Amino acid sequence: MVKGSVYATGILQIEEASNTAGPSQPSFCGTLNSNRCEVNTTAVTLFIEFASDYCIQGFLRLCCVSSHTITLSNRPTCGLSFHRATMPLTTQTAICLIAALLLVGSNGHDCHGQSFSTPIGYTTLSIQPAWQVLSISLPKPSVLEGTILSSNSTPTARIETSLTSSSTVSALVVSKKYFLEVTGPGMPSEAEDVGHRFEVDVVTTVAANNATIYLDSGSSLNTGAVPDLTGLTFLIRPHTTLADVFGGGANPPRLTGATFMEDADEVQFYNDAGTLDAYWLYVNSSVYQWRSGNDPTDLSDHSGLAIPPGTGIIVYRQPANGNLGLVHTGDVRTTPFRIPLRAGYNFSGNPAPLDSSPFQRKMTRAHGFKGAGSGDTADQVHFLNADTIWRMFYYRANVSGSVQQWRQYGGPDPIDYMHDPSFFNDDTACLYVIQAPLPGYWIQLP
Repeated sequence: MVKGSVYATGILQIEEASNTAGPSQPSFCGTLNSNRCEVNTTAVTLFIEFASDYCIQGFLRLCCVSSHTITLSNRPTCGLSFHRATMPLTTQTAICLIAALLLVGSNGHDCHGQSFSTPIGYTTLSIQPAWQVLSISLPKPSVLEGTILSSNSTPTARIETSLTSSSTVSALVVSKKYFLEVTGPGMPSEAEDVGHRFEVDVVTTVAANNATIYLDSGSSLNTGAVPDLTGLTFLIRPHTTLADVFGGGANPPRLTGATFMEDADEVQFYNDAGTLDAYWLYVNSSVYQWRSGNDPTDLSDHSGLAIPPGTGIIVYRQPANGNLGLVHTGDVRTTPFRIPLRAGYNFSGNPAPLDSSPFQRKMTRAHGFKGAGSGDTADQVHFLNADTIWRMFYYRANVSGSVQQWRQYGGPDPIDYMHDPSFFNDDTACLYVIQAPLPGYWIQLP
């Protein structure tokens, strides 16, 4: 956790505090309803769904590491019910809603069943005047989840699912963009297609009006060719957009706009050609638009531009504008994440709001990374400093593999960063410079 991070794993503890003598015997019984939870800069509201065969004695206490404590009173008696509780937060409070409720029945028997929900959290993106790089590490909540019953890649990529036609059609909005993410079971080493992401052909899927999901097999956003996915689990999420993060369109602007590009805040993305696509915030009265900075004749609004998972973002804030903290909420991804790396430059954002080391990201010879005695012929990682100077690191390794280190390129000290837990900052992005393509590269998230 560095520089005001607001996420940590497992910091929310939910325990039963019994009114009777003797220690409590908590067990899993219940789930957070993440679709109804609310997180902002002042409070988090939990919607908790209980399912029990027993009446409940005592009360549940939720404890956060920031020493905020709340008590759930008016406890449920039997059956199914919802419970709401609000916990105060500050912008520097780390919070993650872990996917378990600990609950005990009144007669000493554990509640039956075990349920898990997707952890949700928030992160504050710190933006200062001048250039910086960011990543959006919290994706939007899923709108569909299920199992793939059968899969076809030709003539049109599609999957038959365990969903119903009504749930599929009602969950998707034709004007929005969605992606399908393969979530399991197991790791990619056990099921090689886990972690892949594919763009959904929303128009065709909605028109079909059944349990079939059609995929856009030609999309450059896919993490690979669409394989046979039969038997795997999946979820579908809407893409995060420019407007979701920075405002624009129907949303009030969260950065500072102007009527001319040279006076406005700006964001940039690397495209497949290795060049930058720039967008600036046009504000005129109640009109908020993200306009192209590459083509001055393009006056259309790009507020709906999708920011795919793992995208690195370059932000320029005008010197006259002050420091800014943008709160972003979403799910905390816990499944393997694919980062296909092409030979050459790859600008990538952090897929989860936590720090990590090169070793945790499997950046070793065993996983395809190329090491060398000097940085010129080795795989590299570059980070943009606050002074807009790139810090460069390279994978130093010998032929036998007895030496495997991540060192700073041209650094004054021969420090090995292989196991540095904060090498990758939780909310930043980096530039991978890869000698040979690594299309199957993936990392495991907690």
